[in-house]
Amino acid sequence: MTVSLMRPAQLDYQPCRYGKSRVKFRGPMRSLEEPFVAFFGGTHTYGKYVETPFPQQVEQSLQFPCVNFGHMNAGIDLFLNDPALRHAATDAQVTAVQVLSPRNMNNRFYTVHPLRNDRFVKPSLFLRALYPDVDFTEIAFTRHLLIKLHTKDARRFRKVVDELRTAWVSRMRFLLSQIPGPIVLYWFSKRALDRGGEIFGDDPWFVTEEMVAELNPLIAEFVQIVPSSKARAAGTDGMILAEEERPMAEKMLGPISHQEAAHALTEAIGRHL
Repeated sequence: MTVSLMRPAQLDYQPCRYGKSRVKFRGPMRSLEEPFVAFFGGTHTYGKYVETPFPQQVEQSLQFPCVNFGHMNAGIDLFLNDPALRHAATDAQVTAVQVLSPRNMNNRFYTVHPLRNDRFVKPSLFLRALYPDVDFTEIAFTRHLLIKLHTKDARRFRKVVDELRTAWVSRMRFLLSQIPGPIVLYWFSKRALDRGGEIFGDDPWFVTEEMVAELNPLIAEFVQIVPSSKARAAGTDGMILAEEERPMAEKMLGPISHQEAAHALTEAIGRHL
């Protein structure tokens, strides 16, 4: 039986902004005037409840400044629509980009919040026409939306998934094409990348091997990081959290997972510095 490490004080994420970005990222803040490695990612890159997330560990291993641009529940649009982040990617010596789920981005069927990408804002006319029997007024999150659509009609839902996958590849191609330096694309999830692309379960939803392969011409290297059985068994051990945060923390990747990610990415990024 594992026991989580509980501490009376909450973890200080040292939130900070870079340039004119409207987004707050995890600190400690780093200068963008000196050479650095940029990490673009979502919840697992941010490192919720983890004292030393893997971007910081990579920095320690390489002895080279690393900037954590991970953001909770981020989708691709967060990085595409922020001029300050696009500028940072232009200046980075190496940019590490996490494979994010297609569910948290704008598409032909629905709009998400520009900063909190997991928030469902409104359905499009296309989605209303596809699902005239769904009441969208009480849906607040993309996760809830997609599960509801699938439950209502799995056959119609395939059209939604196809749109998300197509939009994801197009958006990722555009994002990566705007980054002049070497790009290390990384998968960091409790599950392995596969051909089918898991519909629900652990993020990133819907992403397939074929989708990632389409990005190969734009990247220097792809790294797949799936935590070991030891890391998964550790659960919330070593996380800094209050007892009431445990259910949320159990969905996250813990300190051992971050150590494994740091090891894999240190080697990959080091090859391109």
